[in-house]
Amino acid sequence: MTQTAAVIQADKLMETVAPVKLAAMELVVSAPAHVEIARDGIREIKRRREVIDSHCDPGIKQAHQLHKQLVADKKKLTDELDEAEKIIKRKVADFQLEQERITKEAEEQARKEAEAEKQKILTAAQGKITKAMNAGNKLEEQIAALQLLIENAETTETEREMAKRQMEVLWLKLEGQQDKAAEAQRQAEIAAEAITVIPLAAIPAKTAGVSGKKVYNIVSIDAETLIKAIAEGKAPANLVKSWDEAAIKKFRGMNMAFAGVQYAEDRQVSVR
Repeated sequence: MTQTAAVIQADKLMETVAPVKLAAMELVVSAPAHVEIARDGIREIKRRREVIDSHCDPGIKQAHQLHKQLVADKKKLTDELDEAEKIIKRKVADFQLEQERITKEAEEQARKEAEAEKQKILTAAQGKITKAMNAGNKLEEQIAALQLLIENAETTETEREMAKRQMEVLWLKLEGQQDKAAEAQRQAEIAAEAITVIPLAAIPAKTAGVSGKKVYNIVSIDAETLIKAIAEGKAPANLVKSWDEAAIKKFRGMNMAFAGVQYAEDRQVSVR
């Protein structure tokens, strides 16, 4: 049967189905005799269903077989492409992981080099400050020597700042403010350690149009533990997306109701 013929036949069947619905709407069941009429109506509906099945089922079966074949063919073809895509992405992921490892190694090496450079700068600065302070035994002489170091054009900014802090300590000592001098000395040491040397690491270039991120695959789920976590508010409720409603209804029919489930009673009628 062609598609056009099938549509024409369906239209003709609709002409026989519509009156059945109209009769059902007009039916009033208020006496035992009306129940008999209702039973006859349901039997007539069953007969009409058989006619519809004989008209539609062959085409549905044929279309279903064609659908199954096309789905199988598509799966067979796309499986090969999916496997190829996985192979390529796995190779890209392996490359990106290696690049991340190289980057981390480079960053760690740069950090160590920056720390070594920082210690070198601090050692050199402290050496100059110590040399200046050894130029005299009196506090005034040491302050004057530090002032000369500060004013020296060859003095680095780090050395100059450290010398200023050390000179502040000496001035406080000279004024007899030993407690403040001790605190100033502590602050000077903290400031020296806070000196930052920016690590310079060679970062591998990124590939345009290709990105990677960490993803997590679920190996297993302990349903009892997860539901307990949801009940305690430690996990969002939307982690559970679906419920076995058929099983819940079956248990309700066995007079078993569960907390959190609202039921609406209905009645099903069967005709033999």
